[in-house]
Amino acid sequence: ISEDPKNGLYKHSSAYGSGTPILRINDFSNDGDIVNSAINRVITDASENRLYALRKDDIVTNRVNSLSHIGKTALISELSEPMVFESNMMRFRVDERRALPRYIFRLLNSPLCKKQIVGNAKRAVAQSSINQGNLKATLLPLPPVEVQEEITEILETVVTKMSVHERKKQSLTALFRTLLHQLM
Repeated sequence: ISEDPKNGLYKHSSAYGSGTPILRINDFSNDGDIVNSAINRVITDASENRLYALRKDDIVTNRVNSLSHIGKTALISELSEPMVFESNMMRFRVDERRALPRYIFRLLNSPLCKKQIVGNAKRAVAQSSINQGNLKATLLPLPPVEVQEEITEILETVVTKMSVHERKKQSLTALFRTLLHQLM
């Protein structure tokens, strides 16, 4: 981590509807996504835009939610306009001399890291939470950057293939349902 994790922006619901895009937890999946846009917008001032700005290669992690959603992580890609992030997340930046953001992102979405993060969560009745210290305490293997690059390329290929197969499965399921309906 190149700078301490930072919690996101809290705004009352009346501030939503126009303004700056704000990344919320429903903008990415539990499996982790690479994000370049957000659905919701919020009215912000210049100071908030500066403090809570997201930029390429930032990583955001869900810090408050049900236990099954704690540690949900996204990597920010190229943004077409400034974007901020919501208070139930924390943002951190990777020291790129030691680690690749895409490598860290893939690691944080691995079952091993998710188990560490969930294991450190503070549990309450309806929700759980992690803090910056919990995230910083997550143990990550850090091979040389060249090896991280190779690992990341392999993982990206696997993720792409999985996406293709998932789309094929959805198409075949839809076709099956259509044919079954026509048969009946």
